[in-house]
Amino acid sequence: MIEVERLFHGTSRHSHAATIELHVTWLSFLRRHHALGFDRTAEIAAMERRLEALRGQFADRYAA
Repeated sequence: MIEVERLFHGTSRHSHAATIELHVTWLSFLRRHHALGFDRTAEIAAMERRLEALRGQFADRYAA
């Protein structure tokens, strides 16, 4: 996931938004996989923390 994030992560607003969208999509996948009986609790928690950090960076960077 980190390698994919590096491909999307850039300095533009569009790149940052794409990185956040990628994390939202991956988090959705993890939750569905967890619902099927696979233990993804730790990965889900880590992804939620990372997503919140990215959203905070986005808000700080583009607040006008």
